[in-house]
Amino acid sequence: MSNSTNQSLSEFSDEYLRKIEEFSRGHNIRRFDYSQLNIIKAIGCGGSATVYKADFEEESYAVKSLKINIFMDEKTFRKIMRELGILHKISHPNIIKFYGISSDPIKKNFVMVLQFANSGSLRTYLQTKKKDGIYKITFTELGEIAKGIVNGLKYLHENEIIHRDLHSENILINEGKALVADFGKSREFDDDTPSSSKARGMIPYVDPQHLLEKAVANTPPEYVNLYKRSWSSDPDKRPTLSEILTELEKLSVVQKILEKGGIISRYFIQRLNIHVDNIDTKKNKTCWANNIPTTVITCIFNEAKKRLNIDLSELFRNNDMKLFDNLLNYSHDKEKNLKSIKQLILNWKFIPHPPRPKNQRLDEKILQIYPAEDGYENHEELRIIARAILICNNLINDWKEIGYHDIVYDINDLVIEEAFHMLFPSGQTTSYIMPSEERITQILQQLLGFGFKLTYSVIFDLIQFFEPKLNDIGERIFNFFILIQENDPRNLYSTQELRKDFFTKIVIEAIKPKSNFKNIESLKVIYKSIGLECEAVFMEAMMYHRDKSSFYANEKEKMIEHPYSNERIPNYKHLLFNSLYYEWIITEFSEDSELAVFSFNDILRTIISMDKFNQNTDEKVPSCTYDEICNVCKVYCDDKNFFSVSHLKLLKQVYHTEFLEPLFEFYLPELVELQVNFTIKDNKTLLKKKEILEWLNAIKIIYDDI
Repeated sequence: MSNSTNQSLSEFSDEYLRKIEEFSRGHNIRRFDYSQLNIIKAIGCGGSATVYKADFEEESYAVKSLKINIFMDEKTFRKIMRELGILHKISHPNIIKFYGISSDPIKKNFVMVLQFANSGSLRTYLQTKKKDGIYKITFTELGEIAKGIVNGLKYLHENEIIHRDLHSENILINEGKALVADFGKSREFDDDTPSSSKARGMIPYVDPQHLLEKAVANTPPEYVNLYKRSWSSDPDKRPTLSEILTELEKLSVVQKILEKGGIISRYFIQRLNIHVDNIDTKKNKTCWANNIPTTVITCIFNEAKKRLNIDLSELFRNNDMKLFDNLLNYSHDKEKNLKSIKQLILNWKFIPHPPRPKNQRLDEKILQIYPAEDGYENHEELRIIARAILICNNLINDWKEIGYHDIVYDINDLVIEEAFHMLFPSGQTTSYIMPSEERITQILQQLLGFGFKLTYSVIFDLIQFFEPKLNDIGERIFNFFILIQENDPRNLYSTQELRKDFFTKIVIEAIKPKSNFKNIESLKVIYKSIGLECEAVFMEAMMYHRDKSSFYANEKEKMIEHPYSNERIPNYKHLLFNSLYYEWIITEFSEDSELAVFSFNDILRTIISMDKFNQNTDEKVPSCTYDEICNVCKVYCDDKNFFSVSHLKLLKQVYHTEFLEPLFEFYLPELVELQVNFTIKDNKTLLKKKEILEWLNAIKIIYDDI
């Protein structure tokens, strides 16, 4: 090449570099000092660029050096500017990060500083996983890479960018994560540049049927199916990126479970088969199995057939829960039956479905359909498992041996309850002997040794269950629970301290919001058993729940105290405790009791919150809830005088004057020794709100002057 040609090309390159520099400054793109980039080695080379690994300030980067000194024209320049513009505006975990630009002052090459991918391209990465013609890579890992690519492409499409040159050399792998790279041929959707048939690099299009490869041996059929659909010659039959991502997510969850030794139980397959396509037409609901994609169900069935080495038609004919129940109740040969139960667990991986969450529990008095369509086990089926454990504790070890370690958690409460039902049966015969505390301790300590826990929730449930007998056996049961804690080697408290702590935690459990509170009799027994410190114990429990209530947090308090602000009311307050509990407080404790005062304050705040909510929002508090609170308030107002001047600020917020009737008719005039000059009768308001507020302000001033 002549000197004049070199000079001309150099001037040409300088002009393009100048334009690139102007674009970068205009878009605040970082500029790196090339002399500070420590070039380590070349890691990729193409017709128009070489990529190097470089270190800068103890971090590794990929430096893409474009050979504009030997090849540059208007088309190449547009390609560089397009890639630069796209990289600058996008940011996503599955797209190569762009850090800035630089230029080689000697070669006059333009340089992009990019994220370094430590495993190279996808093609290189897969080659490193190949040994003796076999890829040593899990389908879970491949699924994660596929999801990364789809996520990156989905992000590009959402930002109106189409890549147009996606292949295994333009997908990079860093720490096992896929990164979409090389945007030289990318277009924005509004780009009017037509697709070029003269594009360099990989061919942009070939009929999918010609490129479709055969699946690698042992590829799960669900992945093969997704692959074939994605390469369909009919574009309308190809899944969208969102659909591909959803399917990959679901398949990868199953694949992870299977690869990590997830249990496939014969009973689970039986339940799954029963419910597939089983739709409740009356309630217009589908059962739990219909939420699982067909591809995933097929995957699970195929894996079950392989693992359990059984024909699926034979598997579907039986029900292992019924078999378990029959073996447990058939008394002809108990030893043989227990052996069969162990085989059912160890060989066929019999595991019950999980219990229904407490907030979804069904009424036990209503006949429950088996198997339950929501996928949980009914109470009765779980009781079968609990009884089996009490008959043979070692079944716990059998379940743990096959990997079902949550057995003690899933049926904890039922096992403890069943143990007490056996110790204190409801239909006692004349030959029944009351168990000693030592006998109760022995049985429960054995269960605790297996990992079961004596929670305060289950203790309170037991107290409620045995409530009719508590006068006879209550003290014995309470003493036993305290004895269990006393024998704990971690215990540092005296018997008296343990006793108070035990009853405090029981009351906390009993009165908690949304408690399984059935009647007040259980509380009465607890109250009598506590003794002299009963009021202090109940007060501590109530304060515990108040401190956990979001309503009583400072920010909520401010919203209540400034009723005329424009702040949006997020919701209305609920009673801290069950209305039955409040009614019991007013009958059991005196007017000046902390418990009674605390209860009235909470009732009053709840009423005002609901009243305010009804006035300031389009929604309304359910009438049954509203009426319940009003009735509780009436019980307090009819019984004693709980109003005080400290309530005046709260009462200013009242819209419905029915809440003020007791206050205006009796308490306030008496409090400040004023003559009653008005009455409220037949629920008709004789005072407007403005007058009421003025009256309240006047009372406040008078009271402050006394």
